Parts: sequence; C-alpha cells; structure tokens
Amino acid sequence: MVVAGILIWEIISISPPEVVTGGTQQPAGDVSVEINYLAGKSIGDQIVFEVSLNTHSVDLDGIDFQKTVVMQKDGQTFFPLAVEISGSGHHRSAELSFPGTGVPLKIVFLGTPEIAKQEFEFKELK
Repeated sequence: MVVAGILIWEIISISPPEVVTGGTQQPAGDVSVEINYLAGKSIGDQIVFEVSLNTHSVDLDGIDFQKTVVMQKDGQTFFPLAVEISGSGHHRSAELSFPGTGVPLKIVFLGTPEIAKQEFEFKELK
C-alpha cells in the first residue's frame, strides 16, 4: 500500500514542460503556424521552442524545420542547434534548441511554397 502511494505521488509530481505562447496562432494560407517557448526544456545556455504546423489540405512531410525556422536577435540569425520532429502529414511539430541569447528575440518560420513567412516576437521568456 505504501509503495503504491509513493508511485502515485511520483506520477502526480511529474509535470510536462511549461509552455508559454509567444504569439497567437497565425494562419498562413491553408496552414496555421504556432510557436511556443518551452521553459521546462530550456536548460543552461540553450532555449527550446516548439513549432507546430497544422492543416487539412497540404502535406507537410517535406518541411525541413532545420532550414525553415531561425531565431533572430540584434540583427543576427541563428539556425537550430538541435531539432526533434514529431507528427506527419497534416500535423507536424518540432522542438528546436537555440543558443540562449536573451530577449527580445524573434522566431521566424522563413516560409515554403506551402506556407508564407511567419514571425513570432518574444519580449520575455518565462
């Protein structure tokens, strides 16, 4: 009984990473783009953002997050240090790690034939 109580307590104590929306979900033609800061996964000198693409009419499997999402800060452009992709078809997302440069900053989806360029400004990260 005690062991079961401890296991339940540990499961309840584990929480998903905090997600802070940096901009509203933006439609880009038939595709919506949403970018969120993941505070719980941003560790040390790296900050992590989740980029979500959703549609009902375009196949998103050809989108290369490594090449189409950048961070801009003080006139400099940074490509992701690491990318973890999930989903396929009409619903894809990726967690992208960037160097911690401080705020304000922009995360920019550079655009593809299927999706127009989108910019999300982060004035604070919390």
